[in-house]
Amino acid sequence: MNSLTALSFLFPLFLLSFLTGYQGVEGLPIRHPWPRYRHPWPPYRSKLPVIGRGHFFRPMRPTKLFVFGDSYADTGNKNITEGRAWKFPYGISFPGRPTGRFSDGILLTDYIGRTQFYFYMTNIYDLPEIYDNIYTRNIAARFLMLKTPVTYHWSKFGSRYLNSRIGMNFAYGGTGVYNTSDNDPNMTDQINFFEQQIKDHLYSPADLNSSLALVTLSGNDYSNFQEKNPDGDILGFQFNLTNQLKADLKRIHDLGVKKVAVATLQPVGCLPTVTVSNDYKKCNDSIEMLVSFHNYYVTTAVADLNNQTNSNSSFVVLDLHNGFMSVLTNGTGFPKFEDPMKPCCMGVSSEYNCGDMDKNGTRLYTMCRNPREYFFWDSVHPTQAGWRAVYTTMLPILRKILFF
Repeated sequence: MNSLTALSFLFPLFLLSFLTGYQGVEGLPIRHPWPRYRHPWPPYRSKLPVIGRGHFFRPMRPTKLFVFGDSYADTGNKNITEGRAWKFPYGISFPGRPTGRFSDGILLTDYIGRTQFYFYMTNIYDLPEIYDNIYTRNIAARFLMLKTPVTYHWSKFGSRYLNSRIGMNFAYGGTGVYNTSDNDPNMTDQINFFEQQIKDHLYSPADLNSSLALVTLSGNDYSNFQEKNPDGDILGFQFNLTNQLKADLKRIHDLGVKKVAVATLQPVGCLPTVTVSNDYKKCNDSIEMLVSFHNYYVTTAVADLNNQTNSNSSFVVLDLHNGFMSVLTNGTGFPKFEDPMKPCCMGVSSEYNCGDMDKNGTRLYTMCRNPREYFFWDSVHPTQAGWRAVYTTMLPILRKILFF
């Protein structure tokens, strides 16, 4: 009875404080660090042109990012029970645990997703300085991760609103334009998933008309072809492959996506899995010649597609090959690397890979002390720092891509 009396006495006081006081949970001050595109996070000052007083000039920009491809773009679609991207030490640099990304941290996909936001905060060439700071700013890092599209595999566990807010990543590591030994969804399947979501009204025509599609292809089709047809006609296969890729790009655009960016093939002849034979010192010229043919076909396909759509910018090429080579051979980009072709994490012998362990839990790989000093994370994929270096070389073209 005493407790009921006390409650009846306290309830009017609670009601009075609720109606007249601050309605919220006390914690950090509610001063949002980024009032919508007006005041950049200190100490960074925006260098965007100003029209009138206090108004930024804001060109049309993509509001959603749709990603198709393989491990160079996959941010966690692979099943947790499959693939080494869900094993330690993947993700060790960020966020400190495996996330399904084939790297020690974030990928080009994440950097591009964040670029859409940062172009409204600062001059694009200030970005390396910003990223140096957010390594130690966990709150900022968590906020920025919202700019990375949700993965298709995990979208079934999220809300419809969250899934539709900033786009979706359909890329699966180990896949290609055609079927590969991984048996995960190939490019056609990924586009089928996207088309079904459009039919389910997850994305409106207006959403698609202000969206960007990123398509990556890192060579799984070629390795799969060589494995099954060691004496096969690789040039004929290459011609058919790039024609199918062209059809896939057109299909994405026909579904309503306003701008489609396709990455060129990276310098496969410079990957650690190839250069290990010469102590990671020299690229394989024969492989690089095949890569140059592939990239020529892709560039030609993009030009043809733009002619068909009477547009100079509906389809764009993201020159991943030049971005890699600028860092590997010319030392451009940010940061720099002393021995750029040597990987940070590698198996103890050729039969093992980064992340492999025996039945007793003993590591069958070695890892460098600081992944930020290495361009390559494992035998194929760049580190977070490596992707960042490539990204900084691409900033001028990314600015053109992201502003319609």
